[in-house]
Amino acid sequence: MNQQTDILQGLNEQQAEAVLLNEGPFLVLAGAGSGKTRVLTHRIVHLIVEKQADPASILGVTFTNKAAREMKTRLEKLIPPNSSNRLWIGTFHGICNRLLRTEIHRLNLGGLKWTKNFVIFDTTESLSILKETLKVLNLDEKVYTPKAIQSKISALKNQALGPIEFSKKITDNFELKLSEIYDKYQEKLNFNNALDFDDLLLFSLKLFEGDSECRKYYHERFKHILVDEFQDTNQTQYDLLKMLLTHPDNSVQNWQARSFCAVGDIDQSIYSWRGANYRLTLNLQKDFPSTQLIKLEYNYRSVDPILEVANSVISNNKQRIDKKLLGTKGSGEKITCFEASDEVEEANFITAEIKRLKSKNQNLNEIAVLYRTNAQSRAIEEALIKGQIAYKLVGGVRFYDRLEIKDIVSYLRLIFNSKDSNALKRVINSPRRGIGPSTIAQVEEKAETMGSSLYSALADLLDEGGLGPRVIASIHSFVEVIDYLIKQSDIVPVPDLVRLVLEKTGYLIALQDSDKEEAEGRLENIYELLNVAQQFHEESEDKTLGAFLAQIALASDLDNLKDSDSEAVTLLTIHSSKGLEYPFVFLTGLEEGIFPNSRALGDSPNSTDDLEEERRLLYVAITRAEKKLFLTYARNRRLWGKKEYSEPSRFLKEMPETHLTGFWGSSVKSPSGKGLPPVKNSSESSFYSKREAEAKENKKNAAPQEPKFKVGDRVQHKSFGLGRVLSLFGSKNQKFYSIEFDGADGKKLLSGDSLHLVES
Repeated sequence: MNQQTDILQGLNEQQAEAVLLNEGPFLVLAGAGSGKTRVLTHRIVHLIVEKQADPASILGVTFTNKAAREMKTRLEKLIPPNSSNRLWIGTFHGICNRLLRTEIHRLNLGGLKWTKNFVIFDTTESLSILKETLKVLNLDEKVYTPKAIQSKISALKNQALGPIEFSKKITDNFELKLSEIYDKYQEKLNFNNALDFDDLLLFSLKLFEGDSECRKYYHERFKHILVDEFQDTNQTQYDLLKMLLTHPDNSVQNWQARSFCAVGDIDQSIYSWRGANYRLTLNLQKDFPSTQLIKLEYNYRSVDPILEVANSVISNNKQRIDKKLLGTKGSGEKITCFEASDEVEEANFITAEIKRLKSKNQNLNEIAVLYRTNAQSRAIEEALIKGQIAYKLVGGVRFYDRLEIKDIVSYLRLIFNSKDSNALKRVINSPRRGIGPSTIAQVEEKAETMGSSLYSALADLLDEGGLGPRVIASIHSFVEVIDYLIKQSDIVPVPDLVRLVLEKTGYLIALQDSDKEEAEGRLENIYELLNVAQQFHEESEDKTLGAFLAQIALASDLDNLKDSDSEAVTLLTIHSSKGLEYPFVFLTGLEEGIFPNSRALGDSPNSTDDLEEERRLLYVAITRAEKKLFLTYARNRRLWGKKEYSEPSRFLKEMPETHLTGFWGSSVKSPSGKGLPPVKNSSESSFYSKREAEAKENKKNAAPQEPKFKVGDRVQHKSFGLGRVLSLFGSKNQKFYSIEFDGADGKKLLSGDSLHLVES
């Protein structure tokens, strides 16, 4: 067997073609589970072993550092010793960092220069610099929210727009201010000889744009370029590749003589919110007509029913290059579609099925539960805890360990037990009240001297004085709020107490006023905590605050017993599941407004694109499963502290019924479905059509609740008097209002039932 035959061993015809192609750019359209990593690895081996390419002339770009490490590990076993050390393999950011460590002295951006010992600021550090920038420009952080501005600057950099380029595109006053902030922010980074994460890409591009000699050197050095996950590239990355692939003295036709391999799958493009642009893949053949196309369609991961459903769903997207996953694993079990009465029954079904799988000696590490948003994990976590099933979270933290949940629970703990010093230290400056570490240190010193709790020491410090007037006012306000909530905890039920905490502490208003992109997920989690409190109040015999806190503490303690390296079910969002695979997958929450997400269901100009991205996300989720896929949805789901009717996802209609079997949750005696006939797959008795008919009927009977009031309305409450609507939020069937009252009652969070309109 000769060496080339050995390199091609185990590859199918299309994979072998991608490995052996010598010149010209080509796009490998690699379907899920089609062996693209194997293709990339073997192509590099072929270039070095067969074509005698210098390893230093090969540039390999991966999407993650983990993928880069895995590729290097594979290559070390297949190519001559020490060759892998000379390869440039890494993420775009890693490669650009390596480039700039050598060449950044050549870069001059509007008179700003950096040296090669630059530091890279993480998100927190760059945010701190941005806040300093706003202070220098005397701009109000409530108007120019630091996190929102940080996100906008990041988006500009991912579109290859530096401060100078952006200043030429200004269309309104806000963009004018944003341009000033951007410019000053870069100056401050320069003062610190620092780059933020996005600068690594932007500066590398600007380096090549401004220095033809440098660009020529790297163009001639990297004769072979390979890019994985090409569908996830942004405009800056795309432009950077073009700079590397084209000689500064020649036109774009120079691509025809280049060894360039782009591997990607438009059907798996799910990161538009990060700036990824799948259209760059679509346009590759238009921009460069010489680009060849190779399709990898044989799937080596999943059984036929899973692939057929995936193919059927994704075929409904218009923005794609046609391909079809072809099975190699043979037939397998049909996909189970379970309809639950609510999210609790959904979670119980999942837990029971996991127990059934475990009883058949399936390892828990082979099981994953996927969901669209992190807030969905709460009911599933609680069911697994009750079922004594070990689990681990990927791409997120436990529900009760999330920052905003720990904050609100800490308030409740302090209200329940004012001696809880840990809870006090967590919440005393959340939201920010100007009570800093030095003040807290004084409180701790006072408490130690007195032998009292921190909360008691706060009152004594106020009596003694010695603190600044602003700090005194902040502490006094905090103590007043906690004292009020302590009294209320003996009067109001737990759900109302949670709402009072959100309202009286200012936590909810502060969160609503923060960066929209970050706040949205945190607000979802807080509303999920309201669901927990409401469910506790409805179902628990002991309805006290102490019992509620004990329930939460029990969940936390059981979870902490789990060793992350031990056998456990994996819980993760679909976005986090990209690149992973599991023999058994539960895909949850297939309901309108959840999956597809509500943002994709509106009338905005982007809604069509958003819906197609949701469908790509579903395609990714389906193709994570190897042997068996479970789909679940709930007829009712608790949102905003109230159960609401849910319509099954429109995506279910796009799945061929011949590959589905289903059970109605309300009639399931055994969650495994034992003893129950599967739903008939005939047109007269369709699994989905029955549900759709009932959905339409229920939708008629549960019309969305229109807001009674709008922002700015003057309203009256029988106890609190006159006030004005500051904001409203809630679901389609229940609205809540944030009201600022004229008297001493301040801001309150109320439903519309207790309010009357005075004037608009």
